[in-house]
Amino acid sequence: MSDELPDIKEWLKGEFDEMVGEGVSRALDLSGGDRVMQEFVRDLALNEFCLHHGITPTVALFLGPDIEDFRHATEILKSGEFPAERTILVLNEGVIRHGQTTEGAFLPIMMTREFDALTDAGVRTSFLRRLSCMSVLRERGVGFYEAAAGRTDKAGLKSSPTLAFMVKTWLAAFERDLDEGKVADWLP
Repeated sequence: MSDELPDIKEWLKGEFDEMVGEGVSRALDLSGGDRVMQEFVRDLALNEFCLHHGITPTVALFLGPDIEDFRHATEILKSGEFPAERTILVLNEGVIRHGQTTEGAFLPIMMTREFDALTDAGVRTSFLRRLSCMSVLRERGVGFYEAAAGRTDKAGLKSSPTLAFMVKTWLAAFERDLDEGKVADWLP
C-alpha cells in the first residue's frame, strides 16, 4: 500500500469490510488532524455504518496534558461527525514531562467546566500510565501481550524477564484503571 489518498481509503474500506464480515474489532485513530481518515469517516458515515451492521462504536480520545489537546477533543465531540454513546477520554502519561504525576499534569484539564460537562454527559476517563520500555517494543515490533508473555518478536528475540515484567505490570495497571473508570466492558 502507498501513502496515496485512494490507496489509504481502499485500505480503510477493506478494514471495515473485514470488521463486519469476520466480526472483529478495529481501532481507528482520528486524532492528530489526519484529514484523510476524517474525510473517509465522513464520506462513509461511519457511525451509521456501524449501527447498520450492529456494531456498537466506542470513541477513545487520547490526550496529552496540553489544554489545546483537550480543546481539540471537545471540538471532535461537538462536531457530531461521529457521535457515540460510549466515549472515553484517555489521559496519556506517556507524553507528560518527567517528574510530573499524571493527575497533576492533567489537573488543569480536569478542573475545566468543559471536562465536568463531558463527564456529566457520560464521557468516562481513564489514565494511561507511562511505559518506559515503549521504544523497545516499537523498535522490535512486538505487541504488549506478546512481550508480557515472553513470546518472541519478528526477529526471533524473546522478551527478557525484565521487559516482560515491566509490560505485564503496566498492562495490569491499565486494565485496573479501565475497570475503575467503568470502561472495560466497552472494549473487546
